[in-house]
Amino acid sequence: MAGARQSGGRAMKPIRTIGIAIVAIALTFALARHVASAPTATRTYPGAAPCNTTLQACLDGSIAGDVINILPGVYTQSVTLNKAVSLIGAGADTTILKALPNTRVLTVTGAINSSTIISGLTFMGGNVTGYGGAILINTPAQPLLHSLIISGNITDGTTATALIKAGQGVLVLGGVNSYSGTTTINAGSVVFNSAA
Repeated sequence: MAGARQSGGRAMKPIRTIGIAIVAIALTFALARHVASAPTATRTYPGAAPCNTTLQACLDGSIAGDVINILPGVYTQSVTLNKAVSLIGAGADTTILKALPNTRVLTVTGAINSSTIISGLTFMGGNVTGYGGAILINTPAQPLLHSLIISGNITDGTTATALIKAGQGVLVLGGVNSYSGTTTINAGSVVFNSAA
């Protein structure tokens, strides 16, 4: 009988050791994942670093999931949004993004879905060759555009495009959006949603 207990105890010891090793590995991965995913932040532009110089610097210093609240004012700069960071202006009548000479105001690219919101802004002064004088949204980006004014943007003369969505996917426009010029949807679709 005593021999049977020892034999059973020896068999349990390797299983218990393997079980403890599996739990330790799982906890290590869970802890690494928790540490790697920093919490999202709400930033103000202009504000504290990295949002104290340009909107692009503010975007570059942000991580996916952050929100940048843009204070009222006229900001002359051209920016690229290449991560899931929402841009929320104080209102399209008071928060104006004006393009630098011979550029568009905003280029959106990368894995951005409709949880990324661009709202409460005016886009003006874009002047480019090609499409998207104000905003160019490249595949696979699909941000939600809400309560925007897009006005006074020009392209190379063959098109007067203020807003372009290129490639597959759905462009969602919600709230009160005002556009002057032509809006082009190429290989995708558009959803107009006044209840957004």
